[in-house]
Amino acid sequence: MSIALDGMNGERFVRCLNGLTNSASTSEVSGRSSMDCIQMCSRTHDCSGVNICPGSMSGQFKCGFTVGLHQGDCMDMSAASQPSCYYVQRKDKTVTTTTTSVTTTTTPTSTTPLLCQNGGTLNGNQCDCLYKYIGAACEKHARDCSEAYDNGKQDGAEEALFIRPTGAPAPIKVRCQYSWGGATILLQWKSSISNFNQDFATLKAGIGDDPMVGNYFVGLDSLYYFTSQADYELNFQANNFEDHIYNNFTFGPESSSYAISYDQFSSGIYGDGFAVSPPLTFSAEGHDTDGCYAAKGKAGWYGAGCTGYPTFTDGNFDWSNGNEGTVSVDSLFMKFVRQSPYYDD
Repeated sequence: MSIALDGMNGERFVRCLNGLTNSASTSEVSGRSSMDCIQMCSRTHDCSGVNICPGSMSGQFKCGFTVGLHQGDCMDMSAASQPSCYYVQRKDKTVTTTTTSVTTTTTPTSTTPLLCQNGGTLNGNQCDCLYKYIGAACEKHARDCSEAYDNGKQDGAEEALFIRPTGAPAPIKVRCQYSWGGATILLQWKSSISNFNQDFATLKAGIGDDPMVGNYFVGLDSLYYFTSQADYELNFQANNFEDHIYNNFTFGPESSSYAISYDQFSSGIYGDGFAVSPPLTFSAEGHDTDGCYAAKGKAGWYGAGCTGYPTFTDGNFDWSNGNEGTVSVDSLFMKFVRQSPYYDD
């Protein structure tokens, strides 16, 4: 079984099942993400595929490259060293066999010419889309800033961009940073002027100003749609200190109170404020299933016994300093970079 990948490199690769790798790997290097591994293979003429496994350090992946032609999709696989490892195979290095069959022909009917939308240009029988759009006719917004990056926006600039995560009812406006694979900023709080301690209905829908100017939050529903479509790394940037990295960070649906989960945390200056007894669920005025909003008076994610550090306040908030104490935070950015080379839609 194979899964087609999306994006610029996805057109050239198929992803095989988790827990299986190709034993013919001839060389191995480290990459910052699974997309790094795929891009390195794409740039190497002899590379026919790559085994991708989590590395020993947070934010690191092992990329094991293979050479030679394949005799079909995902053939000759063997059990991987870890269940989360998998193999990604280049389509142009695969030999396929065909059988001859008797067919009947009919007179072709006229078809409507493909009309490229949103600034796309017709190139033969397909549309070449601007980096902001995807789809056969460029009719859809990119799903995240990483996809815009994969589609050629790799100049290190920043801009406000409409994206539409898989399943989202409408596009959302976010700030994109086109470096390190394309970061999507879903929460930006640069001063205590804006009061983020709002009721549940407001926080569910989203609040704030222009992403390039002021404070904004895309909303709880958008967090769920966004992190459900692929695997993401969260860079939790507090007080302008980066590198508080969470691997495979997700938010659950409303029925779970937007419960937080993640695989691994690597510390920067501060500690892991989400490291409390699970479940880590959201409470606010109008949605207080655990009574934590009534007890604390602040909207945010709380663990068992209302432990944790709520981030939706009307001023500075406390966060773990990594040494059994707290630090006052007066600015926060939640930046997401896609780790997986594919989307789950």
